[in-house]
Formats: sequence, C-alpha cells, structure tokens
Amino acid sequence: MHYKIKITGGFVGFARTYEGETDISLTQLKALQRISKSNLRDKKVFRDGQQYNLTLTDNEQVYTLEFTEQEIPQDLMNLISSLKGG
Repeated sequence: MHYKIKITGGFVGFARTYEGETDISLTQLKALQRISKSNLRDKKVFRDGQQYNLTLTDNEQVYTLEFTEQEIPQDLMNLISSLKGG
C-alpha cells in the first residue's frame, strides 16, 4: 500500500512530506479510520501544534486520515519516527 504523510504546523511552520510503501492490514486501516473520523468533530487547530495528513492508496481505493499531534496513534508516530531516521 502506498502512503503519503504530510506534517504541517508547529512553531516554525515548515511542512514535511514522506512517501513510500508499507504493509498495513485492512484491520489496522479501519481502526485508523475510526479514530480519525471520531475526532473530526472535536478537531481544534493549535497555533504551534502539528497536523498529520495521511493518504493511503491501495489499488484504486484512496483513504485520507487526519490527526493532530494530541490524538495521533502511537503506532503511526513510530512509523513517522522511523521514516525520519529516529
């Protein structure tokens, strides 16, 4: 599955983008969708906070997820940390 992660916001405001391929199960994807959708109504943009936009593409299907730094799942943070090199 192809992924694209765009991180925006923060104190400096530089946007960062990461792209590549990952093995994510449909179960994991559905769990991320539930978390993302459940927080949409409560989303607040923090002045110095970061926003994470994740796009996953599986064949023709595109999934778009959004998280703030306060609500992003730890597994996704671990993936982003590994992509950034630590």
